[in-house]
Amino acid sequence: MRLGFWYKPGRGRARFIPLPGILALLLLTLVACFLGTILSINREDSTLAVFLSRKAGWPYAVRLVKQHLQASWDGVWAPPPPVHGGLPEVRLYLADGAIETLVRSRREGEEDKQYLPAYYRESDGGLSACKVTLRGANDWHHSPSKPSFRVKLKKSEIKAGRRYIELSRPEDALALCNWLPEELGRQAGVMTGISDHVAVYINNHYTGLYLRSRRPGEGLAIANHRLNGTFFKGDRFGGGELWRDPEPVGWKLSGQEADLARLQELRTLVNQRPTPEVIEKLWQTLDFEKYATFVALTAVTGTSHVDSFHNQNFFYDSTRGRLEPVVWDFNAYGINLRPESKLDNYSHQLLVTAGYDPAGATAATRRSMS
Repeated sequence: MRLGFWYKPGRGRARFIPLPGILALLLLTLVACFLGTILSINREDSTLAVFLSRKAGWPYAVRLVKQHLQASWDGVWAPPPPVHGGLPEVRLYLADGAIETLVRSRREGEEDKQYLPAYYRESDGGLSACKVTLRGANDWHHSPSKPSFRVKLKKSEIKAGRRYIELSRPEDALALCNWLPEELGRQAGVMTGISDHVAVYINNHYTGLYLRSRRPGEGLAIANHRLNGTFFKGDRFGGGELWRDPEPVGWKLSGQEADLARLQELRTLVNQRPTPEVIEKLWQTLDFEKYATFVALTAVTGTSHVDSFHNQNFFYDSTRGRLEPVVWDFNAYGINLRPESKLDNYSHQLLVTAGYDPAGATAATRRSMS
């Protein structure tokens, strides 16, 4: 007696499918799935190849495969993820090919950033006409699949005190390595970029998690509960240091041009021999308490991203008469460091000069320990 079953598709002829053929197909499917799992694990986790290359590692390889198979099986039966994750939503509407045009413009090295017309919408508001360009200095921020944006709203459309809205592609999966240092800095009384997490949709297509922040300017000062002042942001690519050059090359000012003299005074001091008189003048120009807290924060969060050529950000408030640091683009918690790296490092000339003051070094150490 032949084992199997008859199958009749629609109006076609009935066909007999033998059981051995079914079992062979099922076995082939299982083998293909197993081999596919092995290959996918090896692609994502190089330790499998290491385990398989040594006989002593085979039990660990089996355990690793079991874990991945269990995770895959759990994924089959897991409930679908929620459609909305609870984050504020930002929606951008751009013309077809607009992103490709912006990416090409940046990669071809155009000095003036190209802005294209678009529409902007937050989850709690209506559509606003705007202009959009790409932000960021390197190709990480200019990926066609998930670029970083700068949105410029009309003055009549300003939202929550923001005219310029920065939407940055995170450099870590959870978008915490820039946000968390800002949150710690805010709690410690240091000015920050005040970022928050948003879900970004481009032409109603979910693009991913972004960090939304403000550009240095009046809106950022007010958001930090400060009177309007002047921001100095230093980024210098292609050679040279922000603190060494006699001219303020790479520094951008947002505020009163007359306040540039205060930055120049600080830049002159850090290039002088660090005598007691120079150190005294340094703390008359730079807020001692704020900077000690800032330095402690760089060590505690493990950042090397504030250095001699970029991410130097300061605020000058004429009512206080001193410059103070702003927590900006820390890329913290070691994402740019090797495991053996030192966290307490002197990565630029201002930090070197300030480090000659024992009181400053002690204050930073105490703050990092607290």
